[in-house]
Amino acid sequence: MALKLSVIIPCLNEAANLPRYEKELFGPLDESGADYEVLFADGGSADGTAEGLAALARKRPELKVLAIPPGAGLGGAVAEAIKAAAGEFISATVWQGSVTIPSGAPDGAYFLRIADA
Repeated sequence: MALKLSVIIPCLNEAANLPRYEKELFGPLDESGADYEVLFADGGSADGTAEGLAALARKRPELKVLAIPPGAGLGGAVAEAIKAAAGEFISATVWQGSVTIPSGAPDGAYFLRIADA
């Protein structure tokens, strides 16, 4: 069966937020029964984010860590993660909640469907 959902989280210096992912991100994804992957696009964090993500990835095989060159910015991080994503549907979010979901999006989620080439 093909992977259905790729969740992209661009991050920079998010070490303090990493403990929340197990409960607030992976918990609902696991409960949904969806076939998914989570891609963290780390833009050169200097606070231990990369090490924390590596530790989390050892527990969560569906987690992939992408090292994004510093200075690529949010758009660059998301673009690189989209290239690496394997899911038919892609959801990209900024963990701090600074991205607003468009009104009228189905089920409160905003997905990009990748068409077959």
